[in-house]
Amino acid sequence: KDWSFNIDTTAIGITGLIPLEGSWQTNTHPTIKADFQPAGSGSIDITSVSVLLDGIDISSSTDRQSTGIIFNPDLTGLSEGSHTVSVSLHDDAGHDGYSTWNFAVDSTPPEISDAAPTGIASARPLISAAVSDNGSGIDPVSSTFTLDGLSDAGSATLSGSLASFSPPENLSPGTHSVQLSIRDMAGNSNTAAWNFNVAQPAPIPATPANPAASHMTTIAYWQTYGSLQGLGAGGWKVSGSQAFPQMYSRPW
Repeated sequence: KDWSFNIDTTAIGITGLIPLEGSWQTNTHPTIKADFQPAGSGSIDITSVSVLLDGIDISSSTDRQSTGIIFNPDLTGLSEGSHTVSVSLHDDAGHDGYSTWNFAVDSTPPEISDAAPTGIASARPLISAAVSDNGSGIDPVSSTFTLDGLSDAGSATLSGSLASFSPPENLSPGTHSVQLSIRDMAGNSNTAAWNFNVAQPAPIPATPANPAASHMTTIAYWQTYGSLQGLGAGGWKVSGSQAFPQMYSRPW
């Protein structure tokens, strides 16, 4: 008697991993999902499906189907930081499947502090603020400054933990408003706004029509019984008989 049989060593495929490998999640309740691709023969044994989250068996609270698994965290949610998911299973023909992947949670927006300048500033100040993020880190191309409502008012740079820019030209006297927007690598964003003032420049003294008249001089003469007559900025004329010394001042 003749008969035939098939040899099938294909492993069960586990695809469609969610969250994506190496991704950052801003939600502390991300859905964990995986799809199963059966081997060439055999049917997946649902009772064999094992799901671990950070080494803890969550199989009993996972929706396990022959086509895949879905897990939604409870109200507590997942902690900030890295997480590892492992899924294993087999079918009734002896094929196995296994997959493990990592993702991270960062639901906290970055911080902005030490905004400058505040109060009185020069006409062309360095505008800056300290930025920090304890999770995924600051997105290096995310810092955007707005000056008096204009987002292209200056060229923003991010050096270490300092975001800054300089206005392209001197600012007018008065109050100016700044807004800084930043984002972290997970996509959390934050915005800070502040004001500063540019002082009015010191007035330039006006040049008098007669420069000589802008000076003062004191003259001494012997007071007379007659008259003291001014001759413009150039001098004095005294007439009459002398009496006693006296000091007088006039524009010179």
